[in-house]
Amino acid sequence: ARWAPFDITDAWCLASELRSGDAMLEVCDNCKCTYFTSVNQRTCVECPFCKEQGRHGGGEKECA
Repeated sequence: ARWAPFDITDAWCLASELRSGDAMLEVCDNCKCTYFTSVNQRTCVECPFCKEQGRHGGGEKECA
């Protein structure tokens, strides 16, 4: 599987970050998809949908 499934602990952590303001749901200016971002994530904040499209040659530009 491309994405690892969430368990109840993952869901609780995501909800906790959203409630505390450490995380938010962003809307991509390019593809208009909504995605989760967190101040605690280890990767740069960019649209995962545009990034995936760019990786597979889908014609979409990666979000900046």
